[in-house]
Amino acid sequence: MPGIKDEDSAEWDFSGHQSRIIEVTDSVLEIFAKLYDEPGTPALQARLPALHSQELLGVLEKFAAYPKRLGDLTGEYFSLEMWHETMAQKEGAIQRDTRFPATAAEWVLSGPHFFVGNPFFQTPREGCSTP
Repeated sequence: MPGIKDEDSAEWDFSGHQSRIIEVTDSVLEIFAKLYDEPGTPALQARLPALHSQELLGVLEKFAAYPKRLGDLTGEYFSLEMWHETMAQKEGAIQRDTRFPATAAEWVLSGPHFFVGNPFFQTPREGCSTP
């Protein structure tokens, strides 16, 4: 099953595949309603997620079966940005230094490193000079 984007060019992958055909039945709509809408929302009024494969339906089904939602924990968690990379560079808190680290202690993980379980997905070329 191909991904959303082509691995080589990072362009949208519009190629056909049997798993890209998703039959949206009443039971699938019930899963969507349970995940994305207020309790009691009728299946036919469910909001539709953007899916590109049948396999993702199985993942959503598992999420829907889990009894607790993030919304159930209101006031018990918070999110924060930690570092605003651009501002932290301007303030001198961090320094842009694109290179391959000598040890794992020097490795800074950022969003592009997390893609389909491949931490090297968008690792820059050695000697990268573009921001």
